[in-house]
Amino acid sequence: MADRFLQLPETDRKGILDTAAQKLGKSPNILEKDVWVCWTLEKLVNMPEVPPLAFKGGTSLSKAYDAIARFSEDVDVTLDRRALAPDLDPFTASKTQAKKICTRLDTILEAYLVDIIKPYFEEHLKAELQDSTAETKIGDTADQLVIPYPTCLDSGKEYLRESVLLELGGKNEITPSSQLQLDPYIRSVAPSLEFPLPTVAVLAPERTYWEKATLIHAECNRKKVKANAERLSRHWYDLFQLNRSDIGSAALSNPKLLEEVVNQKNVLYPSGWAKYNDCLGNLCLIPKDGSVKLLEQDFEQMRANAMFWQEPDTFQDIIKELSELEKTINSIFA
Repeated sequence: MADRFLQLPETDRKGILDTAAQKLGKSPNILEKDVWVCWTLEKLVNMPEVPPLAFKGGTSLSKAYDAIARFSEDVDVTLDRRALAPDLDPFTASKTQAKKICTRLDTILEAYLVDIIKPYFEEHLKAELQDSTAETKIGDTADQLVIPYPTCLDSGKEYLRESVLLELGGKNEITPSSQLQLDPYIRSVAPSLEFPLPTVAVLAPERTYWEKATLIHAECNRKKVKANAERLSRHWYDLFQLNRSDIGSAALSNPKLLEEVVNQKNVLYPSGWAKYNDCLGNLCLIPKDGSVKLLEQDFEQMRANAMFWQEPDTFQDIIKELSELEKTINSIFA
């Protein structure tokens, strides 16, 4: 039976990670965290009576589709709202009732996270680490679970946190999606070892394309950049990368999918300042000048911390290309 990587002595794991980092051109800290990202997904999909779900966001683009050349460290998952609350449908309700239903859905998800998911992960983390004191914690918002892991490496990079952030949604769509097996990057250079290998439903990348575009549009309509732009520039980079791939072409050929995303955001995340309806003909992908500077600083933080597999284009080049994309998308609805 193959040895389990996570059960190897610390010095052995460190040696394997250092060797793999040289062969793969990725930092050992990233390779280590990637194993824990896969562990988190494997545990989640194998949880008893887990509702239907879809893995989405930047990490899905990186892990499942190899569509972006950067490390994405958070696990973003949507649970099927129909399974969580079969009797609550915000799309058949009035605006007032839909808002109440969405609040109720948030409450149900938060309770599920605290009462079911948190103790489940704590139990498995204690077993994995053979440490009865191991704990998880609720994140900055009630739909986040922080899963810490012990590193066998030098903790010199503050940008890369030694924990996996599991972000749960309970309102978004989980289709279209495909069942895919995800491998830790390190497995390719250590095939004799056993690693977590989750098979998970992954949201179609074309939908993620439009989710990213509408997210950026909303950020551009803020009076002030959220959280000083920390960890936000990745969304502009991701859309830029997707637009250069077949995923971008597929998304642009399906503008009805954008209409569907806009409708869902209007119902599930109503916001006057986000101006989601403007996405259909007056989409904004370019933030105000001061915001661009803050985003560029955040982008340089990513670069300095070796979060990219290959040298990326400059953030100014990204903004320039997305400016043209903005015109292209708006022309579809002209």
